[in-house]
Amino acid sequence: MFIISVLVGCSAQMDRRLGQVEQRQSELDLRVAEDERRAADLRADTLQLQHLLDAQRRCIAWQECRARTSRIQATIMAKLASCNMNTAHWFACDAQRTRNTAEGAGLGCLLGWVVAGVTGGSAAPAVLIGCGAGAATGSSGSTGSCTTQPKPQPCGRMEPAFRSEALMLEGLTTMPDCGIMPTECVALNFSSR
Repeated sequence: MFIISVLVGCSAQMDRRLGQVEQRQSELDLRVAEDERRAADLRADTLQLQHLLDAQRRCIAWQECRARTSRIQATIMAKLASCNMNTAHWFACDAQRTRNTAEGAGLGCLLGWVVAGVTGGSAAPAVLIGCGAGAATGSSGSTGSCTTQPKPQPCGRMEPAFRSEALMLEGLTTMPDCGIMPTECVALNFSSR
């Protein structure tokens, strides 16, 4: 009987231990299930963040393209403005030279008429000589870029050359085509300024 009671005691002890193992297994199963749910949530969050990151990259690339295009256009406009300023200076100088020539010719002609009048017309060629000498004196007194440089080309004709230079500075051969703003940029609060 002793053996039976030992066996019954062992059996009860085994049942208790088996119950503890089963309870522990249930707890572990619950933890595993919870960890799997958290891992699935993390995978979903990671995927959502990856989509957001991809959208931000597309928007940033679009903004960079627009910024590059703006830099190119600004360079072209600056070159056109500089060209127009130089042309304006040349024409102002040319106008002053023309004025000096006209004033010199007028003064020379006046002196020639005075000489012709004093001599009683016998020195009539003095009028022509006086006009020519006065014009030459007025023209030679002019200074500035217009006296050493030819008349500049219209700046509008220079635009293709300015465009090529601006593109070359950016390492391009043609103007970038940025297209329209990606739709996801609106959701990301990227402005279309």
